[in-house]
Amino acid sequence: LDAFSNVKKSMDQMLADLRKQVAENSKKQQTCRLEMDQNHDDLRDTNYHRKDVETVIQGVEVDIESATDEINSLEKENSETQTAVKRAGEDRAAENRDYQQLVADQRAAQAILKRVHKILAKQYGAFFQQSKQPQADVAEEHEVHGAGPGVLGMLDNIVADMTRTEKEAIHNEQRDQALYEQLLRDSFESVQRNNRAITSHKEIRSKLNDKLVQENSDLKSTGKELSALRSTASQLQSSCGYFLKSFDSTQQKLVDEIEAITKSKAILSGASFS
Repeated sequence: LDAFSNVKKSMDQMLADLRKQVAENSKKQQTCRLEMDQNHDDLRDTNYHRKDVETVIQGVEVDIESATDEINSLEKENSETQTAVKRAGEDRAAENRDYQQLVADQRAAQAILKRVHKILAKQYGAFFQQSKQPQADVAEEHEVHGAGPGVLGMLDNIVADMTRTEKEAIHNEQRDQALYEQLLRDSFESVQRNNRAITSHKEIRSKLNDKLVQENSDLKSTGKELSALRSTASQLQSSCGYFLKSFDSTQQKLVDEIEAITKSKAILSGASFS
């Protein structure tokens, strides 16, 4: 009887150990499933986040390139405008020199012609004053001075033409100067407008560069997080993969063993020795 009691005690201990193992296996199964499911979800979400960050980075890079292109275009336009203004200034200076020379030449020529006209008019005036002398003498003088009025008229016409040329030159000079001044105003406004746009685009680009730094930092940390999650997944596969795969069969063996020991104990408990 003492021998049976010791056997039954051993069986009780075996049953306790087996039941404990079954419970621990069930607990480990739940833990493994929870950890693997969580790891799977984290990997999925982190991969989605990485793709989102990469998409944002691509968009930011496109926006930075667009802002840079716009800045370069505006700066090029300003440079071309400044070059055009410089050339226009050089052309205007040359035109003004030509104008000054033309007016000076015209006025000098007019002054000479007016002096000639005055001299001739005086001379021909004296002749006409003598027209009251005897007819024979007048006829003789007329042969010498008959062309006088025609010469004076021709001089008057020449002076009139030169005066018109001078007035036309003055008009053209004023018109060209006004156009040049308008060009300066328009060019200044254009450069100022472009400079404001350049400043705005540079501010936008600066903010985009800051965002790009942040997104790249996020991408880097996301990459580290993915690496850690993959490492965890590998560890979980090592510690839980085979366990979960064989869980049902292992538990069934333990249950079968518990049932066998329980039946054996029952047999021993029901045995009588008389």
